[in-house]
Parts: sequence; structure tokens; C-alpha cells
Amino acid sequence: NQMTIDLRKSILEIKHKNLELNALYSTVDQLSKTMDINELRKIIINIFLQVFNIHSVYIVMQSFLVKDEVEIMSKVTDGEERKFEGNFKGASLYLQTLSENFMKEGFDKFTRGELNLELLSGDKRYLLIPMALKNDPPFGFVFMEKPKEYFFDNEEEQKTILAIVNHISVAVTNARLYSISITDDLTNLYTKKFFLIRAHEEIQSGCGPVPARTDG
Repeated sequence: NQMTIDLRKSILEIKHKNLELNALYSTVDQLSKTMDINELRKIIINIFLQVFNIHSVYIVMQSFLVKDEVEIMSKVTDGEERKFEGNFKGASLYLQTLSENFMKEGFDKFTRGELNLELLSGDKRYLLIPMALKNDPPFGFVFMEKPKEYFFDNEEEQKTILAIVNHISVAVTNARLYSISITDDLTNLYTKKFFLIRAHEEIQSGCGPVPARTDG
């Protein structure tokens, strides 16, 4: 009967949703193992574009190498990846030319240290979530735009997105700390120790294991 058909349909939908969530959390788990911050940002953008029916994603972060500078990576569905690096004033002008005033307002709050909670636009098409560790001020934020006629009106979806951004904040912080540990403060180049480690790895991968040194 119709009740049985509806029940089976609901069960299939739940199973499909669980498979999607398992795949999503598996991908998010990989973030913790990614130490290349640029690669990390690409993974984050693709997660939101592909899983949550997002039209455009912006990742805005303070530079961890250059004081008072901002790094922005963005992508629109089926569009080219775009990047910006510069001071806060330049970043504000850059964002103003690319997006709605809602993100510009969020960015201004971020620069003033007033971005403590997620922001949802009145029409529910734009969502801005700060990236921060617990009890620490935000070091950046993720901005998402839904396609026309789609909205951030699903409470469960918003909770999932918030949970993922919290996970992302930890992953990005780990990647930033790793980058700082292998970068010289004065020159912003890789440290000698890291260079020697990478050189040894390249030699091993290209020529086979490096024989152990023997004396005599």
C-alpha cells in the first residue's frame, strides 16, 4: 500500500543521507592530515561547493607570515579559482568589487575584532562563519553564497556547516603552525633543516634508498 511505499522511500532517503554524511566526514577527517595550507583551502572550498549546493565560497584569513596582510581564496561553481594577497584596505576594496555588501560588512566586523558569531543575511542566501579556536579571536572566516532561489533555511544543514567550519579551524591552525615551524622568520624561506629533509626525501624517491654511511 501507499504507506509501505512511503516508508521504503523514507528509509532509502535516510540511507542515502547517511552515506553522504559518512563520505563528507571522511573528507573532513583528511583535512587534519593536510599540512599544505593552500591545498587545505582548496579542499575546504570543494567540500562546500560540491556537498552543500553553494554558488560561491570565499576563505578570508590573516596572513601568518606577513603582519597586517590578508589572504583570500575564492571560487564560483564551474568558475576559476581566484586569489588575493594584500593589506586590509586592499582586501576590503577587492571584496567590494566581487561580492555583495553583506560580506563587506562581515569583513569590516572582522577587521574591528567584532566578528564573534556566524552571520546570516536577511534573505538567507548568504552565510558568513568565523574561523577560530575555542576562546580565541577569529583568524579568518568562510563566506558562502547560495544560488538564486536557494536558501540557508535548513537548520540541520546549518549545524553541519558550523561543525565542519569548527573542524576546519583546527586543521588550518595546525597547518599554519607547521608552516611557521619550517619557515625562517627573517627571510620567509624554508629553514635549512626542512630543506635538507625534503632534499633527502627527493633523493630517496628518485634514486632509491640512500645507503647508510660507513666509515673505514
